[in-house]
Amino acid sequence: MRLNRLSPVVLLPILISLAACHPQSVQAPASSLTVSSVAGAPQGCANDNFSASLQLPRTDSPPPRRDKSEPLEFAQVHTVNRPLQEVAVWTQRDGWSVLALQIESANARSIAVRLRDVKWPASTQAWLCSADGKTHQGPFNDAPDGELWTPIVPGSQARLEVWVPTASKGQFTALLADVYAGYR
Repeated sequence: MRLNRLSPVVLLPILISLAACHPQSVQAPASSLTVSSVAGAPQGCANDNFSASLQLPRTDSPPPRRDKSEPLEFAQVHTVNRPLQEVAVWTQRDGWSVLALQIESANARSIAVRLRDVKWPASTQAWLCSADGKTHQGPFNDAPDGELWTPIVPGSQARLEVWVPTASKGQFTALLADVYAGYR
């Protein structure tokens, strides 16, 4: 993969390394997202049974490096390229429309996602949480250049939630571009 500008994918190996030591303190670079709470907004990842499930192929071991000068592979990229509204399920909660998706890749050590073509109304919040609900990444309420790269959550399963004010639900669009299933 060739990068023409510094992007969160360059920093993802660093984030994965940090998560192994302190999973609660991992934050994406400030230039890639804005994190803040909206007054009266929920705290994300309700862990209810109202989510769709995206079962990805098993995460295999990384290919061996031929020599130490080669870049270290940190994750297996699962390209999805589907509108989030088609793969996730909408539910309603106290004036909010919640789009939820359970993501799984057997043997993954961590999960992160990339959304692109993101258009969301004011007060929208996205969360990525571990399946056990102990690690929450978010809320994310900005998608610079129409993209959102989440930090990782540990484990082979994660729950992605997008909370949109119900009155603005029709204005939300996003494409689930990739899921990154971590090797390390």
